[in-house]
Amino acid sequence: FHLVAPLGRRSFTMFNYIFGNCFAGQGKRDPADADVTFSMPQPATPAAVPSGMRDVLFGEDDKTTTLIISVLGKMPNFQRLAAYEGEAIAKRDAEDAQKLQEGIDLAVAKGALPSDMRPRPYQEINVEGKPADAVARLIHKRLPSSGGYVVALVGLSGTGKGTTMSKLKELIPNSLTWSNGNIFRSLTLLATTHCVQQGMDFSEEVLTPGNIRRWINMLKFGRINDKYDIEIDGLGLKLMVSDVQNTVLKGPMVKRYIPTVAKYSQGEVISFAGAALQSMEAQGSVVLLEGREQTVNYIATPHRFQLILPDATLIGQRRAAQRIASATVKAMKDRAVVFCVDGTTVEYIMKGLDRLVREMDAAIAAAQKKSAAAQAQGNGDAAAPAAEQNGSK
Repeated sequence: FHLVAPLGRRSFTMFNYIFGNCFAGQGKRDPADADVTFSMPQPATPAAVPSGMRDVLFGEDDKTTTLIISVLGKMPNFQRLAAYEGEAIAKRDAEDAQKLQEGIDLAVAKGALPSDMRPRPYQEINVEGKPADAVARLIHKRLPSSGGYVVALVGLSGTGKGTTMSKLKELIPNSLTWSNGNIFRSLTLLATTHCVQQGMDFSEEVLTPGNIRRWINMLKFGRINDKYDIEIDGLGLKLMVSDVQNTVLKGPMVKRYIPTVAKYSQGEVISFAGAALQSMEAQGSVVLLEGREQTVNYIATPHRFQLILPDATLIGQRRAAQRIASATVKAMKDRAVVFCVDGTTVEYIMKGLDRLVREMDAAIAAAQKKSAAAQAQGNGDAAAPAAEQNGSK
């Protein structure tokens, strides 16, 4: 254990400089959210342990992210890591969007989705400088006070959709969350079961419009055993999704082929989800749905919100901070470190940053080496025909 020792003037000055700046400005209010209040830790005395600081770090939530950015935000290494993470997120988002759009286009082409759909507009929520609970309260104030309805939330990766949904669920008693993931997994299970029964290998050729329609009709949504659930009933299977969502539906075959099945079944899954959501809404339930705009566009609800970050660099900063916080908490738990004010926590945060920067530099160097090798291979392939032509002369 690292024991708390009395602080000298230098240690206490460093603590005040670093952690005093952590919460500078956190109490500022956004004019659009005047009713939001913040709880700010009181400055620690020289001999005291800042009890609230450990909770913030180990909470690993949006407050932790704010803490890490406040501590490291102006450091060149953190800025490099944030830029790297931001570029990776943007690249992954673009790739995912392209794959998803291919699935949507296939669904429209085969008539599973309408070609003239005009989505209702989204209410934009600027999340910059706002904790997730404040964002959730902003959304909550714009929702009906009673009855059933569906709340749709979209936004780029890193804008805080998942955290905001968790906070919103706390504000709306008995609200439900919806994800299309288990529908895709159920379809994949049926597709792979079909292939096994037919004695054939799985391939895209089996994902015909007729087969997908047949398999989606083997899924039945409703209130079963006093809760909403999906029953898989077909091809000799009779399973409740709630019973197998963490076992059968996460098996190796399902995990391997779900991306392919998702590409060819977007339309059917969106239609299934839309009907299920309307059913829950009609029965007075509040359902929270978060996802990508391309699919959520097809969900019929007026309660649509889009989280935005005008400063795109904050997305990379948030992701970098999340990774540093996770590494720091793990290291401190592994070492059974007591959170104290003698600089120990700062030291672990810095070590986490340094370790991630080394990993980033190694990944960049490996990618550059791979690119150079591919380019050299390409130059060699291009030079070979020329050499053969010169030799023939």
